[in-house]
Amino acid sequence: SYYGTHCPYGQLGHDEDGGTSLVVGFGMVVSKEHRHPILCQTLPGGQSDTLSVTSTLEMLQGEGLHHLTLVMDKGMTSKDNVHKVVAAGYHVVGSIKGWNKETVAYTSRWQGEELEQTQYVVGTSHDNAVYARAFTAPLMGFPRCASQ
Repeated sequence: SYYGTHCPYGQLGHDEDGGTSLVVGFGMVVSKEHRHPILCQTLPGGQSDTLSVTSTLEMLQGEGLHHLTLVMDKGMTSKDNVHKVVAAGYHVVGSIKGWNKETVAYTSRWQGEELEQTQYVVGTSHDNAVYARAFTAPLMGFPRCASQ
């Protein structure tokens, strides 16, 4: 993200500290093998992340990039967006907002000692740590989507 005052893409948006400031968003496509940037798209900072998926798909298709996996954070993941991505022929890895009944059912299969092991510790951007386990589960009505 860019924080400043003289950029045409800079709009009031949510910054990394949970406040609001002038923000420029961007989406990036990286190679699987070396994680080198392939494409980058600038987005207005005031735009919801869910609105970036359609333009990203158009950009990928315009560049002839197929058979990719899109990693979508919880700000981008919606039922409509997952359907668009899958219909366009791409794979999805995504996280979701909130704790609905399905999420609780999947995550509650790991209790205390099964989850609280050092190999499952993942650092966060704010110098904290959380436990994380990967599993395959339905995502937004699609039966074979990987989630974390």
